[in-house]
Amino acid sequence: MAQIISYPQVSPVSADLILGTQKSSTSVPQNRTVQFAVSELSSIVSTLGLGYTTYVAQLSNFGGGAVAPTATIMSNGIGNIVWTRDSVGVYTGTLLNAFTTGKSWASSQSQIVSNPSIGANGVNGVLDTNEWPGQQIVTFPTVNTVQINHFVLAQSGAATKSDNMQIFIELRVYT
Repeated sequence: MAQIISYPQVSPVSADLILGTQKSSTSVPQNRTVQFAVSELSSIVSTLGLGYTTYVAQLSNFGGGAVAPTATIMSNGIGNIVWTRDSVGVYTGTLLNAFTTGKSWASSQSQIVSNPSIGANGVNGVLDTNEWPGQQIVTFPTVNTVQINHFVLAQSGAATKSDNMQIFIELRVYT
């Protein structure tokens, strides 16, 4: 008997065949072993879906002041979210009726974009900001908006809002 690990490992193409069982839809079991093309299965899988749509982006505003964050979109099944800056460290994404109440979910992670207090005038010409690490609170105030409050831990130990950020965010809206 051949083992699947003994075959060359290559990416499948749509014409490749996969062995499977076609279940009978009648009361008399007549399950047959058949070959399915990868293209047939991929179209079935895409129609089944994940049960949610997703938006994945990198948002950045490197101390840019009163400007909206720049969104670098990695995946977008939700729609064109328009990002604005409401105040220091507060950002709102708007898209009409995009966020279903009780079925919207967010995950965020910031990347340190400023150095902690390393000494006078920082390192390699970068000035100390004494802000790190970043943390976000993401909420869905309405079905039209998602809001991010971005905080950093200042040298004093107090959490303060900051525009100096690079946030990776994933939004999901479940069906």
